[in-house]
Amino acid sequence: MNLRKPLPLALLLVGSLSLSAQSLKNDMVDIAVPNYPENVKPKDITTYMGAFAQTEGAVLPFTETEFQNALNFQDFEKVSGETSVPNLMVMMNGISEKDLDVTFSRSKAKETWSVSILPKESAALGTLIMVKGEGVHYHSYPVLASKDDNDKPVAEVFDFTFKEQDKYLTLLSEDQAKASPYLVQEYLKKRLGDTYLTRVILPDLYDKYDLRVNLKSEKFYYIKDKKTAGLEDETRKMVADLGSLVSSAETLDDLRNNKGQFQPFVDFWNAKLANYDLSDKTEKKVAWGLLMNLYKVSLFTEDFDNAQKYLDKVIACDHKKWATNSAKSLLKRTKESFNQQYNGATSNRKYAPAYEVDSKMKNVNNKMAAKNNNINKADGYVITTEGEKFEGKISIRFSDEEPSAGTMIDLDGDTKAKRAVVTYINEKGKSKNKVFKCKGVKEIVVDDKVFEPVNPKTSLVKVSDNALSGFNLNNTVFMQRLFQSEKVGLYKDLTVSEDYFFTLPGVKKAEKASAEFFASCNDLATKIGNGEFENTAEGQLKIAKAYISDCNN
Repeated sequence: MNLRKPLPLALLLVGSLSLSAQSLKNDMVDIAVPNYPENVKPKDITTYMGAFAQTEGAVLPFTETEFQNALNFQDFEKVSGETSVPNLMVMMNGISEKDLDVTFSRSKAKETWSVSILPKESAALGTLIMVKGEGVHYHSYPVLASKDDNDKPVAEVFDFTFKEQDKYLTLLSEDQAKASPYLVQEYLKKRLGDTYLTRVILPDLYDKYDLRVNLKSEKFYYIKDKKTAGLEDETRKMVADLGSLVSSAETLDDLRNNKGQFQPFVDFWNAKLANYDLSDKTEKKVAWGLLMNLYKVSLFTEDFDNAQKYLDKVIACDHKKWATNSAKSLLKRTKESFNQQYNGATSNRKYAPAYEVDSKMKNVNNKMAAKNNNINKADGYVITTEGEKFEGKISIRFSDEEPSAGTMIDLDGDTKAKRAVVTYINEKGKSKNKVFKCKGVKEIVVDDKVFEPVNPKTSLVKVSDNALSGFNLNNTVFMQRLFQSEKVGLYKDLTVSEDYFFTLPGVKKAEKASAEFFASCNDLATKIGNGEFENTAEGQLKIAKAYISDCNN
């Protein structure tokens, strides 16, 4: 009897020794994981196309066709642009020799060149995101020099013979040369590598705009145990099978529609997990790996409740804290990104009214709009405040003045939108220019468009941008008249993209639409405060007409 009693204890010790002999190993598995973009997509943006929009002399380390073939959004339909116009355009621009510091060395005796190249601060590739013809975002990818052990920039060197110089150089004279577009492109290829497009640019664009699945290498764990026959092979095979299954998903819908395929893996790891005591210091180390597998499968199949449940047990194991903390951060980020794209309660997808134009693009769009608004010797006439009429070719500049060598500084400050020039032929048949300032003009008519001097209410910061400090602080400018009645006037500021000003009788300065400016009309002020009118010519015209028809003034 006494000899038989220790037997269960002996079996228990054998079992304990078997578990204590176990350890965790991992394999890297390529799996498809959801990617929730930073930007919420507008519902009406459904098609896209990639193209080059190179500035003069600029090049990229890949061709336009390579870019178009490699750019594959999953949440938009790709179009060629030949049969339909895409809603979203991804325009790429490269760099030119102007963005590089190039040093030339020549050996006439050896008939060879040695050219060393370092990037300037301006050296950067760029992607311009255009939506329905308007630029909304610009993303920059700096081209940086490699560094030596002392953190000093290292130049890229190109050696070639005189026979090859026409390919690498643009010779300006016997002793002057500049890098050819071919050499700039070769520099980019050498500095950035062959995979820069697919390794850097495309993942960045997908992270910003595309709801998709991405292939990602992840650690999944199996059990190493030489004493238990077949355990290592069995658990490692499950990891390999998971990789084959998950990597086959090509879209997020594929992943979501086949969630049932993951249940055998969840059941398998849970069954193995049941053999381990999470309070035992040795056993919980192996259990940690099984729990991490379960956490990751739950996370990548968007089962966030179970992902949190398994993560809580992972944390309780108190093992591999750096990996555990990384898992905590990943779950938090993933849930936040998911909730940005979907309603957490209903799982219905959210859509934005439009992509928000970033500040950099607003500045670019304003400059482009102002430049397009410039009037250069167009037929028209000026009516002065004295009632005189001057006919001829009208010129008004609404854009910033382009600086050039030898330009004199005008002490009146920047004269954009403040002066009109009439070019006319005098009695002697000679061409003459007459300059009109705002204060002497009643209106200017050009191609059925009417321009008037308007004194807008503007911050002192903006005023000082348009005039030299200490000199002209008069902010009256020429604006296009869109609507005028006895009660209200509407004008468009042509120095920016979309700015509109209203004038009211007895009010000294013109102002943009606001609840305060139209406070005398409660209903209209409320609608303006609620954002019911678009900041377009049509939307602002509705305000003017509503003021006339609905307000007692």
